[in-house]
Amino acid sequence: MKPFAVSLAGLAITVAALSYSKPAHALGPIGIEIAARGGFATDPSSTDFGSNPYGAGFGGRAGVSIFGIYGGVSGIYYLGSSPAPGVSIHTAMYGFEAGYTLPIPVVQIRPEIGVGNSTISASGSATSGGSSSNLYLEPGVLVMVPIGIMFVGADVNALILPGVTTPGSLGNASSSSTYTSLSVHAQVGVHF
Repeated sequence: MKPFAVSLAGLAITVAALSYSKPAHALGPIGIEIAARGGFATDPSSTDFGSNPYGAGFGGRAGVSIFGIYGGVSGIYYLGSSPAPGVSIHTAMYGFEAGYTLPIPVVQIRPEIGVGNSTISASGSATSGGSSSNLYLEPGVLVMVPIGIMFVGADVNALILPGVTTPGSLGNASSSSTYTSLSVHAQVGVHF
């Protein structure tokens, strides 16, 4: 009787495992993703800006996934803050993303890295304006939950700006250093 129960349990586990199906894609192993994203980035460490050039932000991303390897483009605009009356400091970022989606059922987890250009700008009636463009690196992880052709998700990243040169119009005298920040975004999108 005991071997029969073990065989029956093994058969039940096999049937359950084989009955799980992944969604079929019209393009086969190629997937296309388009997403809107919104979130927040913390004030960078060691800042010479006098206030957070990031804060709340919104943007989007689009990319292609082949056998779990993802590559795409991303853009986000951070509203920043106001270090003084009549002055606004904000950031626009655009670049490329690459990652690998781990083959886990139900939830998709993607370690990834972003690299691109970050332009921090000052504007307003109380300043002559100015901007500073710099390379950014953004290693992080994205967690997505597919819902049909749509998905919802969240990403958490370390935002690193190596060798930033801060012009005097954005705060103090010109200086150069590496800034680190934490960024968190919610995402909603579609995948084909």
